[in-house]
Amino acid sequence: MSKKPKLVHCSFVSEDAANQSKSNAMVFSFRELTTATNHFRQGSFIGEGSYGPVYKGKIEGTGQARPFLNDRKNCVQLADPQLEGQFQESMFCEVIDVVLMCVRDDSPSRPTMTQVVVAMDYLTSK
Repeated sequence: MSKKPKLVHCSFVSEDAANQSKSNAMVFSFRELTTATNHFRQGSFIGEGSYGPVYKGKIEGTGQARPFLNDRKNCVQLADPQLEGQFQESMFCEVIDVVLMCVRDDSPSRPTMTQVVVAMDYLTSK
């Protein structure tokens, strides 16, 4: 019997605080997350992150990620505000491009770990 990942739902930021923050982060309800991840089914489980289990999901009506990221000045808004000034903005956007390749729906089109390492090595040597 496989051990099911433990689900912990915590609210780290109130909706008011998120609305007042510098970033354009979207706030989702627990119900929206449950629906997007098909009730946190094992098939949606990606792995363990720093704060616990990570699930893949799609929030209906939010197909905005790609258009948002097509404008290079927007991708920097994804960075933690505490990192401001600690990275090259152009490199950050290129790293985001690599990350997006790694999470493609079509798994055969995702890069291998070797390709990711080569890409990151190239970006840091620029």
